[in-house]
Amino acid sequence: MLVAPKDDRHCAFCGEIGDGEPAYTGRLLNVDANEWVHVNCAIWSVEVHESECGGLNNVQAAIKQARSTKCSICNYSGASLKCIKLECEKWYHLFCAINSECVFMKDTVSYKDFQKFLKIY
Repeated sequence: MLVAPKDDRHCAFCGEIGDGEPAYTGRLLNVDANEWVHVNCAIWSVEVHESECGGLNNVQAAIKQARSTKCSICNYSGASLKCIKLECEKWYHLFCAINSECVFMKDTVSYKDFQKFLKIY
């Protein structure tokens, strides 16, 4: 009987092992030799943008930045999503942002309280 090898690939951003749920982190993409990122972790990263042909640009720069950036929720490194509020310095992992009810907007992430603040004023 054949046994499938254990999946030991992990996301360079969130650290989660293996492919994630499609609605959250998504599948792992190979970005370098033995370096993987979840598609949604990459797409929502500050430095990353999608090219006209659908490729992801600046993933390596985002990984480099994330290695030294701690998540405001879990305090682990790998955070690559920054709050868009000008004076806010909070950074998040994608999964932490989703679980903390951050509000997502095209190409940006903003903490839920900030969205309420915008509606009030």
